[in-house]
Amino acid sequence: MIHLAVFELEADAEHEFTRWYEAEHVPLMLARAGWRRMRRYRCTDGQLQLALYDLDDALPVVPHLSEAPFRSNRFATRGIRNYHARTWREVHSAGEHLERPEWLNAVTVDVEEVFAATFSRWYNEVHVPEILACPGWRANRRYECVDGEPRFLALYDLDDPVRPFNSPQWEAAVGWDEHVDHIRGFHGFRVYRLTFDSADSS
Repeated sequence: MIHLAVFELEADAEHEFTRWYEAEHVPLMLARAGWRRMRRYRCTDGQLQLALYDLDDALPVVPHLSEAPFRSNRFATRGIRNYHARTWREVHSAGEHLERPEWLNAVTVDVEEVFAATFSRWYNEVHVPEILACPGWRANRRYECVDGEPRFLALYDLDDPVRPFNSPQWEAAVGWDEHVDHIRGFHGFRVYRLTFDSADSS
């Protein structure tokens, strides 16, 4: 299970936030029972940040788990925008996973309920193998949200930020095929680079 938070960070607050986040906030989060590891990524196209926490699979999902943890902090009114966090259970895994992926592609999607099972079967059995056959795409993990929306999350380990999105194979494989009419709330194609791993400081 994972907990994933995405938020925008204003440039003039980044230095102070990073110092506080890595030295104070992350240790407090990882002191919770069942919270094991945290990796922080930054989007290559702007100020969007991604915080990825590894959780024990047996950890109960309690109310308010996904609320912003900065509400009583100085960053609540300065520096942080558009905070969104959810908790996810893994439903599928494929490829040769990297122990410490430097580059991630994150895709979220909502699907009409009646088509969700069919979409997942196609994604696991057809779409993921096609994508992982493209240059630069190493591995995939898929998750289903346990405390809100969007419904599905896919995380891909990439070799680098450029080659995966610039091949004829990828151009042929990308897309939702016959499921396009049942998709809503899609966000994807963003690439994130690792900036902090709590395993390095333990």
